[in-house]
Amino acid sequence: MIEVSFIRESYSKMTDDQLISFVLNEGHQITSDAFLILRDEFVRRNLDLTPLESSEDNRELVHQEKIKKVKESSSEEFLNSAWNYVLSQIEMKRSNNEILLGLKEMGIEEKEGNLLLNGSESKAAEALEKHNNQITLGFISIGLSILILMVTANNGRSLLLWPALVFGIYKLYQGYSQKGKYLKTIRIIKERNPSISKSSGQN
Repeated sequence: MIEVSFIRESYSKMTDDQLISFVLNEGHQITSDAFLILRDEFVRRNLDLTPLESSEDNRELVHQEKIKKVKESSSEEFLNSAWNYVLSQIEMKRSNNEILLGLKEMGIEEKEGNLLLNGSESKAAEALEKHNNQITLGFISIGLSILILMVTANNGRSLLLWPALVFGIYKLYQGYSQKGKYLKTIRIIKERNPSISKSSGQN
């Protein structure tokens, strides 16, 4: 609230020429909230909105260019962040429309967003399998560590096995904590699409 008041006051102190110059030179860099305040100031002063409209077009071009660069420079990272967003929003029980709006902010159009939503159950199952493997690895690491420690109890080198034991415990914790998350996500997806879940279960 203090930041909004500060921005509004700063704009109000500018002359008309300063305000127009600011829009033309820096309007494409300011936040959406600041841009709306700027628009209100233009309306309050009955100024021509043409510079604002031009700046808004520039803001959109800059936004799209940033999205394009992110996608081109790290497409796999971008896709992973999109998947993580979709699955986390489903876990929070956000509606599909809310998720699509969030994806649009990331530069993902509705068609691509629907593809992500449609593939969310298989993606969650893939993540679940990954964490099941972590749990298995944890049990194996702990089991082998305990077995070797018992066999070499009187050997000073057995102390070297403690890191493996700690590693196994960490993998168990990590696997089980994330497993619950993805089980919940899959359950929510099935509740939303019961017909799809039934048909997939029959195949």
